[in-house]
Amino acid sequence: MTANPLITLRPMSDADHSFILNQADQFTVFGPYVEVFRRMLNGHAVPGVLVQNIQFSICEVNGSVAGFLAVEWKSDEGIIHGVVASPDFKRKGVARGLINHHVP
Repeated sequence: MTANPLITLRPMSDADHSFILNQADQFTVFGPYVEVFRRMLNGHAVPGVLVQNIQFSICEVNGSVAGFLAVEWKSDEGIIHGVVASPDFKRKGVARGLINHHVP
């Protein structure tokens, strides 16, 4: 697959916290993910997660924040805790770009 030049991946900044928490609402069918991500973003303990090893990546499309991925690193292994494309950007390569960025 050819890279889309309009998609940019970058590390999360503090300004992205509200976007992440709004999008985490998509996971509520699986449990209290808004609170889980809030705890991760604030560096607080989450059962079974090494919060200090969480990396959030942000995907932008044409300069608009379009999705995020949260991955926990244990040695060389990454455990994906969430990958989201916001509703306006679904089926546009956002989730695939985020995952491909982290999978060698």
